[in-house]
Parts: sequence; structure tokens; C-alpha cells
Amino acid sequence: MISISAWRITGLVALVLVITSFISFILLGFSEEALRSMIRATAASSVLLFVLAFTASSLFALFKTRWARYLLQNRRYLGVSFAFSHFVHLLFLILLMKFYPEGSLAKLHPIEIGLASLTYLFILAMTITSFDPPRRWLGSKAWQWLHSIGMYLIWLIFLETYGKGALQDAAYIPVVFLLLAGMGLRITRMIKSKPDSAYSAR
Repeated sequence: MISISAWRITGLVALVLVITSFISFILLGFSEEALRSMIRATAASSVLLFVLAFTASSLFALFKTRWARYLLQNRRYLGVSFAFSHFVHLLFLILLMKFYPEGSLAKLHPIEIGLASLTYLFILAMTITSFDPPRRWLGSKAWQWLHSIGMYLIWLIFLETYGKGALQDAAYIPVVFLLLAGMGLRITRMIKSKPDSAYSAR
């Protein structure tokens, strides 16, 4: 039985990121290498947490295993943990661009900056509305639209980022496959649910 659940998941993710950051800066000092190391680490934790939240309902609908049930029951906390990880990722990106502007990250295309900003706005809105009072205020229909559009936008940004990375470094290929598999699970669930919906409507 998995004992880490609910807000303990978010607490554990935060603790791991804080400890990892501390160790990185102790070993490497406040340097470009340390910042890039933490950017990579938080990118990895963000994409993993996102995929777990992104696929939770599909995994349970398709397989109904105990692990899938656990993911579905804790999807909110996985999502909040993803948001925390990705905002820490943003913090390290900002620090890198501020103190080491000669790096390639400081030369991003305006369209990339705009899409990234839009994505972070969605992540912020999705995080806020993961709590019950804002969710009730927004309403169930608007909440569904916000979270659906936000999830697919985040997925697309991750795929574009890691897809470009995979063209230069094969180490990114497994992440691309993970993202494609996550989308495949969601599509499979939608296809399988259509006959059930049609039958129940008769």
C-alpha cells in the first residue's frame, strides 16, 4: 500500500528539490554550471510529474490497477507538485539569464518567450483553481475548459522542447516517447469510451 499521498506528495517533491538545489550549489557554488544543472533537474521532475497527472484518469479507465487508482486519487497533488517544480525551474532560468546573459537562453525568439509566458499563466491559473473555493467560483464548465486547454498546451510545449532537444542529443528521445505514450493513452481512452457513450445514450 502506498502511504505517501495528498499534500505529502507535494511536500516530498518540494523537499527533494530544496535538498538537490542545496547540494548542487554547495558542490558547484553559485555558477552557470550549478544553475544549468538545476534547470535540467527541475525540467526532468516537471515532465515526470506532468505525465503522471496527465495520464492518471486514462490509466485508471484502461487498466484499473491499484497504482492507477492511486494516481487518479492524487492527481490534484501531482498537478500542484508539477506546478511547484516548474516554477522553481522558471526561477533558475531567470537567474541564469540575469547572471549569465551570454548563454543561449538569453537569445530566445520572441514567439518562444510568448508561448512560454502563456503556458506559465495557464499553470498558475490551473494551480489556483486546483483548490476548492476558486474552483467553485469558476464553475465546473469553465474549470474543465481551463484545465483541458492548459494540459494540452503544456504537453505541446514539452513535446516541442524535448523534440528539438532530441534532434541534437539522443538522451532526450526517451522523454519524447514518454510524452507521446501519454497522449496515446488519452486517445485510446477517448476511443474506447465512445462506444460506451453511444450505447448508454440509446
